[in-house]
Amino acid sequence: PCQDYLGLASAFHTIFVESVPQLSFNDINRVRRFITLIDSLYEKRVRLVISAAAPMETLYAVDEANSDESFAFDRTVSRLNEMSSSEYLIRSISAHEKAKGTLLVYESDSVLTREEATQLFVSYDADGSGALEIPELRLLMMDLSERMRGHRNVEDAEVEHAFALMDANGNGEVTQYEFTDVFANSSLTQVVAAYGETLPENARPQPSQSGRINRDA
Repeated sequence: PCQDYLGLASAFHTIFVESVPQLSFNDINRVRRFITLIDSLYEKRVRLVISAAAPMETLYAVDEANSDESFAFDRTVSRLNEMSSSEYLIRSISAHEKAKGTLLVYESDSVLTREEATQLFVSYDADGSGALEIPELRLLMMDLSERMRGHRNVEDAEVEHAFALMDANGNGEVTQYEFTDVFANSSLTQVVAAYGETLPENARPQPSQSGRINRDA
């Protein structure tokens, strides 16, 4: 698994991991694989968006008789906290500036929860400002384009159009609220259709005045 994880970390600059279960000593092999995965991603400065059954600090139910894994998981939690910091994200973007490709584990038609949409926002708010600017939104759109279209070519006009639709109050930035208003309770297919794909008007999900996708369209 270590070589497989390093291969993934070398190939992709962003990895989405979904539905990590609560872990215990009975899942020790799964715990070890999870630790190895995080170590591999951390070493390669990969951006990680993860959803789990519990907060990272309590994801592994510690067994006092197994102190080695407990210690290793504490280090993993520390690394996960660092990986969520703006400093790490900025270093990651710099390290992968010329990297190609990304892995989105979410299914194209899987509907994102508000929590997952918030995690997505945080992962692309590289400077930790609490708002997405044009370069950050462009990176997101490139990643989504690769996942949905098979390429990373996104025109300036597409980015500007999407930014204007998401920036509901017109103040020149996309806040976390504006971002989650668009992505929460939507699938990646709906978002890409609304903000990039060329579709017939009667098949295109239409953003409302607040930027939220109208799913009745």
